[in-house]
Amino acid sequence: MNIKSKLRFLIILITISTFTLGCETALQLKYRPLSNPDNLLASVSPIKIRLLSFEDNRKGSPESTLVGEKQMRVESQKLDVMSKRPVSKVIIDALRSELIKNGHSVVEGNEDLSIKGKIQTFWLKTDVTPGEWDIIGEIKVVVEVVNIGNGESTLLGPYSARNNEVRSMNPEITILDRVLSGTLSKLVKKISSDTKFANSLIEK
Repeated sequence: MNIKSKLRFLIILITISTFTLGCETALQLKYRPLSNPDNLLASVSPIKIRLLSFEDNRKGSPESTLVGEKQMRVESQKLDVMSKRPVSKVIIDALRSELIKNGHSVVEGNEDLSIKGKIQTFWLKTDVTPGEWDIIGEIKVVVEVVNIGNGESTLLGPYSARNNEVRSMNPEITILDRVLSGTLSKLVKKISSDTKFANSLIEK
């Protein structure tokens, strides 16, 4: 391939990247449980849990559905990465799925325990070099479990997770979704494997 052909190919790639920018939609961020032999939630007797809000305490107070930035090329345009749901709902939906999967009931009243928390980090970014896109997802949360029977409150965490993937070309939205969804799965795996969290679910 001569220099002229290489330049033509590069222009085509840039055009496709720019077109892709305009076609991107919001991330689904569906929770997909990871294999976890250290999961402790199933060992706790089934209980009724109410999931309260997870306050969005991210630095800079971004919009609730803003979950990152995607850099198109080195020193070039950046694209806001959005989620279809607010980050608080993404976390709550993932915890609900994990708790139900392990035999517990998520209720709207008459609960044994309530769970709430604060989201400190929920972000995806791309570190770009001339030949690579490094897509990085990071999530950090603090969790509070309140025993309704005795009023005892247990503060746990912060729990943090990081996930990344390196691509040689401009990553599509499916890749961004996969990286940040994978980060979410890693976070829930950490929570469900934590002895302190499991112990806080035991009725006293």
